[in-house]
Amino acid sequence: SILGNQIGLALENARLYHELRRSESRYRRVFEGVKDMIFVTDREGRLLDLNPAGVELLGFANKSEALSLSHFRDVFHNPQDWSRFQLQVEVKGFVRDLELRLTRPGGRLVPTLLTGIVRRNKAGRITGYEGIVKDITEHKRSEAEIIREKKTTEGILEGMPVPCFVIDRDHRISYWNRACEELTGYSRHEMVG
Repeated sequence: SILGNQIGLALENARLYHELRRSESRYRRVFEGVKDMIFVTDREGRLLDLNPAGVELLGFANKSEALSLSHFRDVFHNPQDWSRFQLQVEVKGFVRDLELRLTRPGGRLVPTLLTGIVRRNKAGRITGYEGIVKDITEHKRSEAEIIREKKTTEGILEGMPVPCFVIDRDHRISYWNRACEELTGYSRHEMVG
């Protein structure tokens, strides 16, 4: 009976061990394969783990070079952003889409969004932080292009001698040129919106 129980426990432990290894393998595949940076730090902000996308985003040659940083805040363009992240995440337990810039070796700035959580032990004490950093360089570039196009369009409309105004899909006036002001006597400030 005792031998049977021990064999049963040994089989159960082997099954649990196998399941743990499979779960670790799945987790590692996700961690290694995701396109956004995933990081884990200790309480002081030293990097404990970083996925390949993070190594690439930060501009390091390899993971060990990235993990040799003295503090994760060293990659932030504004070192106060780390303190801002810590404060928000410690108060709420998480932070979502905190916009900040990272500095790559050579000085190139990378606009990013940081989403993270605080890690705590069973006693509730903070043991570290983990999060995902998304590179939004292309988004910022598109945003700047839209603003540039809007200014160009407004410049053309403003220079026209013909009264022109623009309305949105809800029929609210979004632009009122100088010729409209002269024709109607209503200023741009009165009409827009």
